[in-house]
Amino acid sequence: MATLDAFPPPEHVIAKLAAMPGARLSPGAVFAVDGPSPSGPENAGAVLVLQTTLSDRDGAARFWASNEQVLSAALESPGFIRFIGLADGLCNYAIVFWRTAEDAKAFAAGIVHRDNVAELYRHPSQYTHFARLYNASGRGLRHFFCEKCGRVTPAPATSCPGCGNALTDVFERYARPAEPRT
Repeated sequence: MATLDAFPPPEHVIAKLAAMPGARLSPGAVFAVDGPSPSGPENAGAVLVLQTTLSDRDGAARFWASNEQVLSAALESPGFIRFIGLADGLCNYAIVFWRTAEDAKAFAAGIVHRDNVAELYRHPSQYTHFARLYNASGRGLRHFFCEKCGRVTPAPATSCPGCGNALTDVFERYARPAEPRT
């Protein structure tokens, strides 16, 4: 079985990437939250892209607080797969994977999202804001590449059909533990 780890680009590659025209290396964190059931990007039928630029500390604090409320509600919404937030210089982005565009639209029509958007317009906390829902034109396959025999196996899979090597699905590892039943 493979030992999975995070491997950032080597310094010499970062230097070459940074030298490209228009390149920008932004300090900061990537924040990600997984939905209630393990799912890779191959299950996304829609992707929401959000962008914001912030201009003052108080507005930014209100913006981040509203994000916690909205994201908490998304975690309990049907069709939510994954949220990934990252910074690109002065721009903050969120990429949100949904099973269907209808799931995303139903969430957007919900009370928590509607109330937070209304508050955004009553008391602006952002300098710029962009939101767009993109429908997948088709679904792709995710593949495992067995580190022992090199066989390519479509996900989901738990073992390589060529050599029997155990395959670890990173999205299973990210799965939230089941809620205790009372």
